[in-house]
Amino acid sequence: MANRKKFLDFARYARGRANARGVEFELSAALLGRIWLEQGGMCFWTGLPISFEQPGARHPMRPSVDRLHTDRGYTVDNVVWASNFANRARGDLPALDFAQLMYALGFPSRLGDSRLHAHPSTEQQEE
Repeated sequence: MANRKKFLDFARYARGRANARGVEFELSAALLGRIWLEQGGMCFWTGLPISFEQPGARHPMRPSVDRLHTDRGYTVDNVVWASNFANRARGDLPALDFAQLMYALGFPSRLGDSRLHAHPSTEQQEE
């Protein structure tokens, strides 16, 4: 896979962020590659193409790993590829709220994606 090194770099970066936040981490270059292929190299939120070849690390259309639920870790069911633009625009907005906003702005609907709906955090499950 041509982007294997990029996927490995993103997995390492995400591991560092997970460690800093104290959240679960289960990603690998292979898993990120599979998610990339499933999304067809498109931003989850906008449906627009994203590319590692865009100039500058902060280019709006460079890929970014986005956690759907910010209270959960970097797990295969909680991450998507997004453009830097969409990931930064979303900030900490809940996934379902952001999907509704993006749809209202004319982007493809993600409202039917079951991963967007509320998931209890680990702390709530333990109570």
